[in-house]
Amino acid sequence: MPPSFMQSASQGKNLLPSITAKLVLGTSLQWFNFFIAAVAAALVWPTVFFKGTAEGVPLSIVAFASAFVTRPIGALLFGYVGDNFGRKTSLVLALFLMSAGTLAIGLTPSYASIGVAASVMLIMFRAVQGFGIGGHWGGVASYISELASNSKWKTFWTSWIQASLSFGMSLATFSLAIADFILPHKMFLDTGWRVVFILGAVAVMAGGLISYRLEESRDFVELKKDRSQNTPLLELLRNEGRKIFSLSLLEVYEVGTSSIVILPLSIIYLESLKLPTYVATTTVTLASFTTGILVVTVGALLSVVGKKKYALLVSTAVAAVVSVYPYLALLRTGEALYAYLGQILLLASIETGYAVMAAVSAERFTTKNRSSAIGVSYQLSAAIAGVINITLVSWMITFFNGPVSAMGRIVFVSTALCSLSFVVGLLTLR
Repeated sequence: MPPSFMQSASQGKNLLPSITAKLVLGTSLQWFNFFIAAVAAALVWPTVFFKGTAEGVPLSIVAFASAFVTRPIGALLFGYVGDNFGRKTSLVLALFLMSAGTLAIGLTPSYASIGVAASVMLIMFRAVQGFGIGGHWGGVASYISELASNSKWKTFWTSWIQASLSFGMSLATFSLAIADFILPHKMFLDTGWRVVFILGAVAVMAGGLISYRLEESRDFVELKKDRSQNTPLLELLRNEGRKIFSLSLLEVYEVGTSSIVILPLSIIYLESLKLPTYVATTTVTLASFTTGILVVTVGALLSVVGKKKYALLVSTAVAAVVSVYPYLALLRTGEALYAYLGQILLLASIETGYAVMAAVSAERFTTKNRSSAIGVSYQLSAAIAGVINITLVSWMITFFNGPVSAMGRIVFVSTALCSLSFVVGLLTLR
């Protein structure tokens, strides 16, 4: 092996902790921006943007889910940037786009001020958030997996990126819970939630500046010495389309379950059972933070013993079983402790497999198209969940007269997605 490459590999290993910490911070802030919208969809948007009528909740779910539909488009565009112009470049652009979408939502006038235009603007800016989050995951997962390619702890390092989702979710629910608890409810609806959004936009912009100061991925630098390696998008889809689609079905159980029955529906459901809003959001805060720690622990364990593909299979199977009855039964008690146990039970079963998702995905593609391929596969699974939310879930809430009556049927949708991922995993994981 050439001395220059050995020196580069050694340097990459030494930089792993500091670079991972910076990327985890940026990714957590990205997910924080994404999930404050999920919490707002439960607490704020039905009243502020949809008149507070009976249709407010399903319409708010539609607005929330619109970002899931645009996520694969963001993954495709920013993945192309990442594969052809640099992982760092795509990360910075995705973070700034998320910042713009979050800031725009925070400044959007209410329905009382400008009528239906407020609802339309909300959906548009939420779609912009979808572009940003869609363009980020593939780049950051590629960056860390390439930097850790020669480390036996590769699964551990990539699991930190996966844990960022849980940490971002925890920070989002905590921030809005505190704002709702401290402020009078009218002030929270008028300005309190907007302040959280504006601060979130500023924070993720700072994350973009941190990412801008990073060195480019070593594997990408080696690849770009051959300028003929650019991969057109159509060529990527033609050559890797089947693999991308099967990977998206394998991944859909995580994003589908979390977006369908965790946020925002669990908060809406618990509120309907007369649990105070700040208590309902706190259960998600604690459960998601606990899950983030679990994800990193699983990543460390599987770096030593291997078997990460089997962990993914076990996770999909257990999630299917857990979401059928125990999760819903614990939520139905309307007690904070049981609600927390239900949240952590379902999240833990899902995120055990999510801990290894970046490592499993990155291994399936070459450096030439890794950022595009794994980004599109993950975000395509989000689009599937988004379409289900926009159509089936919002219809169920309306048809069954609210989230309490509909929740039992909605949970079975989540179970079906977990079962689908398990079957795809059996057929495709080797």
